[in-house]
Parts: sequence; C-alpha cells; structure tokens
Amino acid sequence: MNRIITIAFFSFSLLFSSIGTYDNAQKELEILRSFDIDASFLTDKGYIKVKNALQTTRKDIFIKRIDNAHLVIPILKQRIKESGIPSSFLYLAMAESNFLLKAYSKKRASGLWQFMPYTGKRYGLDMNIYVDERRDILKSTDAAITYLKKLHNYYDKWYLAILSYNCGEGRVAEAILRSSIDKYISQDSSRKKSYKVKYLKKYLKKLRKGRVYISSVLEKTEQMLGVEVELSDLLKVQKKIRRQYVPQESRDYLRKIVAYATMANSVGYMVDEESNYLLNHATTMPITSVRIKGGVHLSYISNAIQMDLSELKSINGHLKYALTPTYSKEYNIYIPYDKLALFKENYDPTKVKNRYVIHRVTSGDNLGYIGKRYGINYKIIKSYNNLKSNMLSLNQKLIIPILKDSEVAVYKTKSYIVKSGDTVSSISRKYRTSIGQIVKDNNLSSGGRIKIGDRLVIN
Repeated sequence: MNRIITIAFFSFSLLFSSIGTYDNAQKELEILRSFDIDASFLTDKGYIKVKNALQTTRKDIFIKRIDNAHLVIPILKQRIKESGIPSSFLYLAMAESNFLLKAYSKKRASGLWQFMPYTGKRYGLDMNIYVDERRDILKSTDAAITYLKKLHNYYDKWYLAILSYNCGEGRVAEAILRSSIDKYISQDSSRKKSYKVKYLKKYLKKLRKGRVYISSVLEKTEQMLGVEVELSDLLKVQKKIRRQYVPQESRDYLRKIVAYATMANSVGYMVDEESNYLLNHATTMPITSVRIKGGVHLSYISNAIQMDLSELKSINGHLKYALTPTYSKEYNIYIPYDKLALFKENYDPTKVKNRYVIHRVTSGDNLGYIGKRYGINYKIIKSYNNLKSNMLSLNQKLIIPILKDSEVAVYKTKSYIVKSGDTVSSISRKYRTSIGQIVKDNNLSSGGRIKIGDRLVIN
C-alpha cells in the first residue's frame, strides 16, 4: 500500500512539474507574440545568457524591486491595459528605472520611463522651477504609451518600438536600411554594384544627418529591395564592423525586458510561499487626482487627510519642493484613493492660507544665500517676488514660501496682487490695516506708489 502511495506521489509530482513547464513555455511564447517576436528568439544565445544571468544571480533583487513597487505597478498595469499596448510593457519601465519615480541618469533622463528633457517636452511633460512631470506617475506613463504607439506606427512591430525607445528612431531606421541592403546583396553578390544599392547608400548618409523622414526611408527600402528584415537579422553581430546594426546595449535591453516578463510569469520562479502574492498586485487604481490651489505646500494636504508628509511626497515626486506651482490657479496632486473622503471633508480652498516668511535684505545678502538659508531654490524666490534680475537692495522685503518644517519664524501674512483701480488706501481699508504699515512692510517709495501686478505683503 505504501509503495502504491509513493508511486502515486511521484507520478503526481512529475505531472505537476510537466504542467508547470508546459505553462511556462506557453506564457513565454505568448510574451514573444505580444511583442511580434518569432519563437526562434528562444534560441538566441544573447537572450539565453541574459535570462540565465537574471534568473540565477538576481532573483532576490528582482523580487524586491517588484515588492517595493506595490504602489506603482497597479497604476502602470491599469494604464497599459486601458491603452491596448502589450501588458508586458510594464517591464520596460522596470528595465528603465526599476520602478523608481525619481530615477535619474547621467544623460539627464528622469522618471519611471526615463524621458530625456527634449522627448519629455515633446510629449507634453512640463519641466520648470516647480515641477518635473517626467516623475509624474500618470502623466509620464501616458506620455510613454503615446510615444510607444507612435513608434509602433512607424515600424508596425512592437520589438522595433522597444529598440527605438532605447537607441532612437533614426538608429533603428538606419539598422533596417543597412541590414536590408546586406541581405539583398547576400542573395546575389552581383547586386553590390546595382543602382538600387548605390542609391540607398546615399540615402543612408542623408538619414544619418537627419535630412530625410524615417517613414520615407522604410518605404523606399521596402519598395526598392523587397527583402523582409527579421529581428534575428538586426541582432546579428557583424565581424570587424565597429558600428553594429543595433548597439549592444539596445540588444540586451530588449532581451532583458522579455526575460523580466518571462520571470514574472513563471510558475516555478515566482510562485512560492514568499513571492506568490507579488503576482497578484491589485489592478485597481490606488491613488486619485485632486485639484488644489497653486502655491500650497503638501504639508497642508497631509494634515487634512491625516497622512505622513513623506508618504504624500513620494507619490507626488513631480513636485520638486512639495509645493504646487505658484503660477497655477489650481494644480493636480495625487492622494491615496482611500483618503479621498477625508480630503473632501477637510479641504476647503477658501480657507487655505499659504505660509510665508518675510525676509528683509541685509548687507551681504544675495538670492543664493537666502535660498540656502530657507532651503529653497533661489529661482523660486525670484519668480515668487516678480524680480527681473538677481540684484537686491538693502531693506528690500522678499516673500519666502515655507517649503519644509523649520524653526524659522512665520508671520501671519497674506499675499496680494495689485489690480486695476487699486490704491494703497483702498487695499488698507480692504484688509483693515494702515497705509503706513503697507508702505513699511513692502518698502514702497514715498507716496506709496504701486502698479498693476505688484505683489504686496499684507500683515
């Protein structure tokens, strides 16, 4: 009887192992198909090497990165699902930034999707004194999706969109043109001196100088040569050629993304008592967007929704100083969805009073020194006070927004922008203070002259 049970147990184990292996193989093929990659990619030596390296030496790091991204992953999953692009593009963000909102590279790329400044602006992401929306969870993800869709429209292959995302649209167009020419010649060596090859080689030089449209390069290549370039052609390492079709970094980048997606969906790799839950990160949106006044520090909101300030800052990494832009009447920030009821109950825009420190310029002061003293970028002080230059005058008063908790003395002040028809007298009556107080606090010239657009401190 015991022998029968033992045989049955091992038979069941083998069956489960076979089912697991079969399921993993099927999932791996599904991932490849979603990226328009042929099944032969599984035999690519570079892919096998990258995958084995990640699986054998970096499992703990891989799982930890997914675990630490418990907030980011559900947001990315939902946005990607709604967009209709392959779900495994989640792992492009992992390859780019390890799911870190504030990831930054030496090449000045930033955010989850590592947008360069130029590309970020191209896709509607603001970058200024107050914000860097490349670090905005939702806006940067939507921008990345839009960019990937555009790349897919160029090439009609998702794997080409991935390569382009890493090394650039022009470089991939060049790779397709060069490999097409080489493949065309390999089919018949006499074609090497044909007018088609000579013409396209001249076209290649124009492409490298940015003088032709990528779409026209792809169209002419297909029309004139009629050869179909596969991924295996682009990944091929050319002997004694310094400039390969695709850079080594980009080849391994594609392999890494496929490997990450495969590892995350592998039954044997992820499903155990410690990491099973990681596969089931919620797909519902854990945060929501709310509009608040410009020039408000996040500490006000954190108090209103009873949330730790550092946690609120972490989901609003696009705010450089935890301060909404003063140039915006209202600005969107993110709060946890389960805090929305508290926000609606406690946030009243009519009662929000910005906090300021009034700094009187003394001998030796400059904007850089003042900025360091208050822990704020000097450009914000300059912008907030409508300064046209960096020059300051003795006894000049500057409005300093409080950007962090400190021991600095805070006055109960209001900031007022002078409008058409205003006089010092009318403003003093409105705020029940004296004309002399307004003149003194704002270092006004004799007669209390003011002009439209001036920012006044009202004590």
